[in-house]
Order: sequence, then C-alpha cells, then structure tokens
Amino acid sequence: MGIGTREPRDHQATVRKRRAGYCRSIHGGIRRVTPSIHRTLRRAFSYWFGHRYTILFYSLLFTLLAAPFITLARFHSNLLLGILLSANLATALAGFKSRHISHVLLVFFSVMISIRLAAGSADMQGLTTGATIATVLLGFFAAAEAVRVAMSSKKISKEHLYAALGAYLLFGFVFGVLHFAIAEGWPGAYGVPAGEQFTLHSGVYFSFVTQTTLGYGDIFPIIEIARALSVVQAIIGQLYLAVMVARLVSLYVMNPDDV
Repeated sequence: MGIGTREPRDHQATVRKRRAGYCRSIHGGIRRVTPSIHRTLRRAFSYWFGHRYTILFYSLLFTLLAAPFITLARFHSNLLLGILLSANLATALAGFKSRHISHVLLVFFSVMISIRLAAGSADMQGLTTGATIATVLLGFFAAAEAVRVAMSSKKISKEHLYAALGAYLLFGFVFGVLHFAIAEGWPGAYGVPAGEQFTLHSGVYFSFVTQTTLGYGDIFPIIEIARALSVVQAIIGQLYLAVMVARLVSLYVMNPDDV
C-alpha cells in the first residue's frame, strides 16, 4: 500500500522537475534570442525611418499600377484597393518625426477605419461617409507633412525628392477617396460612361486626370460640390508643381555640388 502510493508521488515529482527544466531552458532561450530580435527590429526601423518617403513613393506607385488589375478581377475591388490605400496612409502617418504625434494619428486612423467597416456592414451611409472624410483629412495632414519635409530641406537629397514625389501621389490618392465619398453620398454626382459605376478606382483615376489637368472627359463632375472639388484639386496640382520645381531649382543653384 505504501509502495503503491510512493511510486505515483515519485513519478509526479519527476514530471514536475522535467517541466521546470523545460521552462528554464525555454526562458533561457528567449533571453538569448530577445536581444537579437530587438537589435534586428531596431535596425529595420532605423532603415525604414531613414528611407520612409522612398518606401512610401514606391508603395503608392505600386498601388497606382495595381489598381486597374484589382478592378478587372471584380472580386471586392473597392475593399482590396481600400486596404492598399489604408496601408499607404498608415505608412505616411507613421513617418512623422514626433513619435507621439505618429502614435496618436495611427490610433485615430485605426478607429476611423474600424468605424467605416462597421458602418458599411450595418448599412449606415452617413457614418460611413463621415469616417471616410475624417480619414481623408488625415491623408491631407500626412501629405502636408511630406511637403514640409521636402520644402524645409537646405540641400537636395534623394529622400527629400521622394518626399516631394510621394506627397504629389498622396494628394492624388486622397482626392480620389474624397471623390469616391462624394459619389457615395450623392449618387449621380459624377457622369460616367454608360453601363459603368463610379468605383474607388474611378475616383482615383478621375483624381489624377484632374490633378494633372489632362481632362479626358470620360468622367466629369455634375453637382456643384464635385465641380468645386475638381477645380480646387486642379489648382493645387498646378501650384504644387510650380512651387516645388522652383524650390528644387533654387536649392540646386545654391548647392550644385550636393546633387
């Protein structure tokens, strides 16, 4: 009787010792690996922050090139394109020099995206449009920060050039989302070819056509708010190019050896 009860107790003690040994070995491995992971993450973040506008520009360019193929797939094209645009906007918001500002903006951006998705699934059009407009304001804020970085430079560098280019593309995408929000809020706000709908890609396409003043005429504003927004975007697009080119030329004249 005594031997029978002693053996299970001895077995349980052995199991506990083995479990404790496993835990110690795992914790020791984590302690050894954690500094390495921390160093890797710090290096990755340092590289990203030093090239954040380069990454943003190519990410926006990829989104612009991928948008037609996403639309042709006809599989939740607005959702997929919206995810890409959200990722680009999050990248732009995370690029602020002040981490506190970046964290606040990213939290607010996440809340707005969550509200838009929840309102969209519940068919609450007013709340969806409001969250979209709030997100658009964040996009303009991020684009303005990129412009500030490009304009505040004392010499021409690759990163400042990418900041200027990224801001131009970001303005186009943000205006595109705003055009799409207007089309959702006021059906028939834009004229489109027969048999087509005004999708998110249509908004982005019309935005860049307006910003570059190409004016193909296949999509055109009808209601007053859409017309006013189109005029404002066309003016901003032309002023941006004129001012930014003048700034870059003046920097080149002052520091020709830095190029």
